[in-house]
Amino acid sequence: MPHETSSFHALPSCRDPLAELQGVIANLFMILMPSSPARKKMRLAGISQPILPQATVWYLWRDDFPGVFALELGEADLHQACENSRPGPRGRFWVKYYPAMEQDPLFDGLSLQEQALRISPLFDETGTPNLDSWEDIPEAAFVVGYIEVEFQEDLGWVRVEGTARDFWKVRSPAPVDVRSADKTVRLLEAGELDRDMPGWPVLWAMLDSLVTALGLFYATPPTGCLLWHADTGGESAKDITSERHLVLHLPCPLPRKERASVPEDIFALLEPDLDECARQGGHEDWLLVQPPSERLPWINLLWWQTATDQDLNEAGLCCLLGQHDGNGSPNTADSGSERDES
Repeated sequence: MPHETSSFHALPSCRDPLAELQGVIANLFMILMPSSPARKKMRLAGISQPILPQATVWYLWRDDFPGVFALELGEADLHQACENSRPGPRGRFWVKYYPAMEQDPLFDGLSLQEQALRISPLFDETGTPNLDSWEDIPEAAFVVGYIEVEFQEDLGWVRVEGTARDFWKVRSPAPVDVRSADKTVRLLEAGELDRDMPGWPVLWAMLDSLVTALGLFYATPPTGCLLWHADTGGESAKDITSERHLVLHLPCPLPRKERASVPEDIFALLEPDLDECARQGGHEDWLLVQPPSERLPWINLLWWQTATDQDLNEAGLCCLLGQHDGNGSPNTADSGSERDES
């Protein structure tokens, strides 16, 4: 699995962006998960945050996937998006998917190594890695894509971007054999397709849950949405696939005494992403600055409806959201959350 080039650069600061992002995401789910209507909107059946000294990760169970998602915080920095604004935390989360071993078609798309890992004792009965076996699983195993999140409270917005290939195709660099006492069985020839895992459709499910969660918390719909794609090559012409990017900006309108100036034009906020699309020779699929009037591929109309959802208001979710701090985000005190089976 290839690793993307990092665009994160540390600014001199006594603040810890990793700790800030961990606190924000943990408290976001801690506030939302007790609400049955909110869980239904996010399509989350449960969540767990294991205590790992070497990683920050959340396991999430979506009601439409038999396996388990992992949202792993890979890197973070403090990004100053405007000259006179306070830098905001920005992080990249690797999205992994651990297929169920039975009745999950995504299991067959894994590489032979990933399949062997998944059926091994390294995983427990919940379908997630054992606490003491996390370091035994290669970092790039089970990855389907990544999500970047940036909180710019001084400027009044949150940016979310999901990135993944339509399919992750990986060919075996050498023959793969299995030897027993009396024979050898060749499983793969050199150059044969080893991994053919859907990326974007799986990544999008986790992106959908996260965008819905942020919309529920801030009670505001996206102000801008850009979906674009660019072709990416493989080891052969038949391996060429599309890498898709979905960028959303959501306002965080909770009161703040002082805000830095911010471009009011959403096109100004999306300009760097439009430039990146052009630089990669990509193609714009959708550019939305208002709610779509019809269903569009990879766009969830519910992202624009959560702010006025009567079921959530009647469920008392607004009272729960009063637990945020004065800066417009879930407070960043350390906390964990347990899997909710209800």
